[in-house]
Amino acid sequence: MALVNQPRLLLMDEPTAGMSPSERYALMGLVQFLAKERDVAVMFTEHSMDMVFSFATRILVMAQGHILVEGTPQEVQNNPLAQSVYLGRGKTVEGETV
Repeated sequence: MALVNQPRLLLMDEPTAGMSPSERYALMGLVQFLAKERDVAVMFTEHSMDMVFSFATRILVMAQGHILVEGTPQEVQNNPLAQSVYLGRGKTVEGETV
């Protein structure tokens, strides 16, 4: 439905939530194909790291409304702050524990 009006940007919030692994990869593969075919930018929020690192070309890591890390999947994977926050060891950002 979201693609009917030929948008330039498609926003997706947790698109693979509740899906099996095969369904998740099928959906995101279809989204990737359609985005290229129709020249549509896609922005998605996702907590499933396998989906993020498999399909995103740019990643923005946030905690409590603060941008912590931004970059390519490789840059984010190698970033100590992103690793620390994702693994739950906690860091302080502007006086708040994230």
